Amino acid sequence: LIYVAMTIFLILYETAKNCGLVFGVAVLTFYLIKILCTFLAESGSVHATTAQLKGHHWTLVDAFDAGYYCNVCNDSIYHGLECDYCGIVTDVSCMKKAEQSISCKSVAGVNKLEHLWVPGNLPLSSVCCVCFHNCGVGFGLNNLRCSWCQRTAHDACRHRISPNCDLSTFRQFVISPESILLETPNWRKRNTLVKEIHNLSDNLHSWSPVVVFANRFSGSGEGYLVLKAFRRVLNPIQVCDLSRQSPKLGLELLNKIKDISKMVVLVAGGDGTVGWVFSAIEEISWPENRRPTVAVLPLGTGNDLSRVLGWGDGHSGIVDAAGILQQLSQATPVKLDRWLVSVTSPTKLGMKWSKSEYKMNNYLSVGVDALVTLNFHNRRHSLPRVLSGRFMNKFLFFTYGTKDVLERMCRNLHLHVELQLDDKPVELPELEGVVVLNIPCWGAGVKPWQMGKGGPPQLIDDGLLEVFGLYSSFHIAQMQVGLSEPYRIGQAKKVQIRIKDCSLPMQVDGEPWRQGPSTILITHFGHASIFASEQAMMLPNTTSESNKVTFKLF
Repeated sequence: LIYVAMTIFLILYETAKNCGLVFGVAVLTFYLIKILCTFLAESGSVHATTAQLKGHHWTLVDAFDAGYYCNVCNDSIYHGLECDYCGIVTDVSCMKKAEQSISCKSVAGVNKLEHLWVPGNLPLSSVCCVCFHNCGVGFGLNNLRCSWCQRTAHDACRHRISPNCDLSTFRQFVISPESILLETPNWRKRNTLVKEIHNLSDNLHSWSPVVVFANRFSGSGEGYLVLKAFRRVLNPIQVCDLSRQSPKLGLELLNKIKDISKMVVLVAGGDGTVGWVFSAIEEISWPENRRPTVAVLPLGTGNDLSRVLGWGDGHSGIVDAAGILQQLSQATPVKLDRWLVSVTSPTKLGMKWSKSEYKMNNYLSVGVDALVTLNFHNRRHSLPRVLSGRFMNKFLFFTYGTKDVLERMCRNLHLHVELQLDDKPVELPELEGVVVLNIPCWGAGVKPWQMGKGGPPQLIDDGLLEVFGLYSSFHIAQMQVGLSEPYRIGQAKKVQIRIKDCSLPMQVDGEPWRQGPSTILITHFGHASIFASEQAMMLPNTTSESNKVTFKLF
């Protein structure tokens, strides 16, 4: 890959050297390399299923770090295949032999879970769990690592370790393969399904299994790193790739667990992905008081809900699955208001009315704010996936925001909409946008309700919505740098917006579209359970629980 990229660069460089286009060639070459890397990554997965019952789950790795060795031939390896489940690496030519001779994690159907020792390629600074001396140092496949508990040991110390694996610090999160009862396939059901999951823990309150959801393409490839990291420390059946399956399948796995009340769903992605998982949870019939609590690992841009809950604006770099699970063990479950958005509009003939419904967690907007999001959304989906990323997303937002400053496509919005708060009409000034807010953050980290003199207290679980107006795209830019504050309209338990005689851009939680004449009614739907970090719980005016003593879930 490096040779091909350098060849392309040299050819383009020699061609453009005399034309003053060297910088453009360098940028073009960078994106060509990115395209090649993405192609290899997307074509690298040999197996299509997220969690197969037997066998390895190979991914093509273009360049291993120095010091990796093939688990079959013991030769130094620079590019080849890696199993996302157990962590063995192999040359492409040795793959078939590896599948025949090296066992992988069995996700189910195990009578007694034993250590699955993988020789060599240990993490840096590994310490033997027996003698507590450094291990994994030297050339070749030195020392061992268990694919389940992640303990490391010297070859000479292995006999002092019990063959049975207790999953170490991960046992409170892992669904052990010995606890999974499979349904025997027949002519009607050709696929082997999970029939039931039993709690084998001695303490019923100490086991809190986690199911992880991520899209392998989210966050410029960060989603794949999340899937890989959690497949390594959890049972792979607990890790679901949303690019290949619905979240409902993973949630049904939790619903099959008996005698347990604490279950966790970790969603790696943006606010839209979190809302998708919330809706999937609500579609399943859960036993009383057994609905799982959602945790957020933010990927990509935006992530206003994650910011409010104290999980940051976006994860990047190495995924420390063990560290993330440790943070979850110290997090606090809180309630989040969920809202029902009903959009009623006439058909083209004007004889009937159609009704669409959406669920809202963060905010809804009509006008200039939604227009920028709509333009960005349309443009982003027209670009190849390999050109997407945080920088490109921010650049597109800036471009369309600046464009609307000049064009003002939503001017005189106040003449085309009617607003009611708790059934009381509100007279609007000259505005270009109306925003209905459920959480303190909006527009990738802006806290509009707290700006300037501030408004009444804003909580995420008080059953109230905050409504404010936007004068223009330039007004949005001023708010993002703290030079202005919103036009506060008020708080309400029910909000109605009527679009009278035109088509206007509209968005719900970052999903935009153009909405024709219609009536938009926002009412309280219920509460969702979601984790907040310890730091978020210390902040005032976040939830009604903020001033109470926090507690540990596990």
